Amino acid sequence: MKKKIVLLLQVYCTHIYSAIIIPANGTEETNFAFNVPVTAKAFDPLSGSFIVGLFQGGGEFAISIASEDAPKFIPIAQNNLLTDATVEMLTLAENENESTNTNELLIGTVLVKNNNINNNNVVIILDTQGTQVIASDALNDANTFVLSQSAGIVAIAGANDTVFAAVKDRINNLFGNGDSGIAVLTINSSNTGALSFKPIDAVTGGVGNRAFPINVANTALFGGPGITTYITNTLLNQSPTALYWDEYLNLLYVGLSCQNDAAGNPFMSTVRCSIDKTVGNLVAQPITQTTAIDNNNIVATVGANQVLATEQVAVMHTSTGLSYLIVKAFIANSNTRNIYALPLVDNASSNDHGALANKNAALVDGVFQTAATGPGELPTINDPAAQVGDPANIPSDLQNFIGSITDMVVTGDTVYLSIVGGTNNQFGYVISSQALFNADGTIARWTPWATRAAPVNAFPGLTMPDTNNQHSGKVAFFAVDSVTGNLWLVERDTNRLVGLVSWTNTFIKDSLPYTLNKYFNNGCFSSLDLHHKTSLIGLNNNNYSLFGGLSTIAFARTRDEALSNTSPAGTITDFSDPANFLITHLSQANIPITSLEYTSGNSNNYFIAGSQAGLYIFADQLTGKGFAPADLALLNESPFSNGSWQLAPAKELQKAIVQVICAENNIYIITFDPTDTTNSYNLIAINPAGKTSIQDTFNDANIRVLATSNKDRFKGTVSFNNCAIIHNGAETTQAFLMPEQIILATSQGMWITNASTSATNKGSADAQNEEDANWQPFNELTNQFFNGIGTIDTPIQHTIWPFYVSSSSSCSNSLNSILTQTSQSIKTTPPPPFDPINFNPNISPFSLNTLDPIVYFWTDGARRFFIFTISSFQTNLSRIAVIPFSTPQQTINQPYFINDPAINSDGKFYWVRAIGDLGIILAGTDSGVTALQ
Repeated sequence: MKKKIVLLLQVYCTHIYSAIIIPANGTEETNFAFNVPVTAKAFDPLSGSFIVGLFQGGGEFAISIASEDAPKFIPIAQNNLLTDATVEMLTLAENENESTNTNELLIGTVLVKNNNINNNNVVIILDTQGTQVIASDALNDANTFVLSQSAGIVAIAGANDTVFAAVKDRINNLFGNGDSGIAVLTINSSNTGALSFKPIDAVTGGVGNRAFPINVANTALFGGPGITTYITNTLLNQSPTALYWDEYLNLLYVGLSCQNDAAGNPFMSTVRCSIDKTVGNLVAQPITQTTAIDNNNIVATVGANQVLATEQVAVMHTSTGLSYLIVKAFIANSNTRNIYALPLVDNASSNDHGALANKNAALVDGVFQTAATGPGELPTINDPAAQVGDPANIPSDLQNFIGSITDMVVTGDTVYLSIVGGTNNQFGYVISSQALFNADGTIARWTPWATRAAPVNAFPGLTMPDTNNQHSGKVAFFAVDSVTGNLWLVERDTNRLVGLVSWTNTFIKDSLPYTLNKYFNNGCFSSLDLHHKTSLIGLNNNNYSLFGGLSTIAFARTRDEALSNTSPAGTITDFSDPANFLITHLSQANIPITSLEYTSGNSNNYFIAGSQAGLYIFADQLTGKGFAPADLALLNESPFSNGSWQLAPAKELQKAIVQVICAENNIYIITFDPTDTTNSYNLIAINPAGKTSIQDTFNDANIRVLATSNKDRFKGTVSFNNCAIIHNGAETTQAFLMPEQIILATSQGMWITNASTSATNKGSADAQNEEDANWQPFNELTNQFFNGIGTIDTPIQHTIWPFYVSSSSSCSNSLNSILTQTSQSIKTTPPPPFDPINFNPNISPFSLNTLDPIVYFWTDGARRFFIFTISSFQTNLSRIAVIPFSTPQQTINQPYFINDPAINSDGKFYWVRAIGDLGIILAGTDSGVTALQ
């Protein structure tokens, strides 16, 4: 049955990069702002529509909807129940009666104006045209003996024609105490399309109006017993109630704040609920067994008077097919408030379905099926797999930010947060972290938090409504459209402007893309981004990005952490300043720079450029020495001001360079000699440790040849096309101690080193030759032409995306590409298989094996960006396309080719990726750069 989206809501009466501003409160494009603040949002991933709810006084715009196809808000709150209401909450559900209801549905609540927040106990429903508006009866609490109206709704969630509402106890005015509970309402529609909406008795499933009791004193659900408590923070008067319905698991997760009693028995702050398919009543179960709880289990702990709070909750269904509970949790005894990922049992026939899984148990049929029952089986706050964003290693201006979250979005393999920061919370930004996997598909760790998802300042030069101030960068609400790659933003200075991040080639003067296009009008062929987690770059306050064109390389200083209290995220905005932007040149003219790198992990470092004329190294122009990372500073100071690009002295490095990659321990380079028709390609390794200059680092004696085309194990292999580093050390190992192996994409399959990691050996980093490298075919696809490997910017690489053409002949005019995903970790013996060909969560109708030829791939874990060569186009043209990870939900059956003038110009794309902490995605073209901003 085709699914239809329903919108649920609760209403309460009473300078750099720019997003497209969505007009509001009228038809005139100059009337951009709503006249009152936005208080809630919802996003429909099927239609790409963004829905907002307003504060009291919004009139017919109290609920408004906009889409990317028609970027203007349309009012849908014409009914008197809504025109003078404050919308507190918005969420989505499904309407199964597709034949009678052609419009999406909205659901919410209305109170007399000027009442206090969360005191409303009525829910309404309306369609997206505002033509049908129906109010429910006042919702009762869970009192068994006397039906009594609840003291108000604190959270709502929507499911298949069902609404869940967390209602407060009528006496204590709290949720989680007394007779508080979960009210259940059903949505029905007649053959004529008329809607009805009514509560049920959630305990029996029959006719009635009674909530299912949720009380932390219930030891069967929460352990303990506990008592309800509320934890204050800088943004909220009290900790919120978390309510989340997951369509795939068919479970409702409830999180609240609670405190253990003096006995100190094991207790928990989250429960799972389901609807009995036969009776229709709500069934609640604990999130885990008390026998599994020890100390600091995130949503469970032991100890007298301990405080826990599950403040936000969502479910992630990873690209590897596993389910994780994503929670914002506060653990008082460790004084931590962070985002965590907890594995969930995925077995609908088991009573443990949706409970916390045993993190140590092997997967069954590719999913978690063993629940945690004993100590040591639940994740703790120190597990790398549980710590979203690697909170121990983030820039100082992002420290302790988790208490200041304004919105959280979980999609694909990524968690996005909008946060406020700075000394006085005067700035804000959207940050994200992406899951990295073990070979079996379980999460191994997360990429560091980075401000890369949305522009740091989405409204440059624009005075906020009714103020004289420009946008601080704060975001109140946002949504990620993983189909188009765009983001919706509601600014938090006034909460009245809504923007849509989209592609453009028109830029603010002196911004980074504007400045790059002044120097790269003949093409920008390569890029390198060195964010705060790049090895040893973190010893100073600066982030850098490099860009390569025709014999031209630009340095950009994108972030100065020392500015984090005077600029959003310490982001640099003025690239006309020579301290922030530097143009350099090779000694030879008209040489395309096809690869850029940085030698991390040493006290003597270099920037590296690969070209058709050989390998160039940026070092001191007189001595050839590199630099200490701590010395990197302004671009008009040393070591930049006295540096130059110098050709590597080794003859092997004066050949054409196919690719350069650097790890903590080594530099790996693919070289190509067109004059050698037999052994054209070499993969070489260089260890810069202990070396002091270009002359003793990049000489013939320091080169180790790990592989040669058409020789020994690679007999019959014509070309080496790409390589990537993959780490396989223990999860707690630091990057510079992590063993590494090399994945090599060739004309005859993909290969992986199996170099020794015993004792102090670090895999391919210590391999001296092909024998030491111990190359193994990665899998059975030894006749496929692998032309590339997608990677992401993270200090420890576990997950990569190889792609290959469907024919071993690279000259065919009708080739298709196949994109794959694979991961490596300490658990990998032998090399892992590819993830299922679709590598999408759950079951997907979409396959990634009939794509146009891929020339480049990059992802942030939710949005997959491709550069395709389109077979129907001229051979020198390419296109950028997006495919989301969550294709089952969005029923994607083909890539979304970005339909934008900035993208559709006749030309060629070379790369696409996030750059720095600017919050933008850049794409290199044959005439410069374009940007998603």
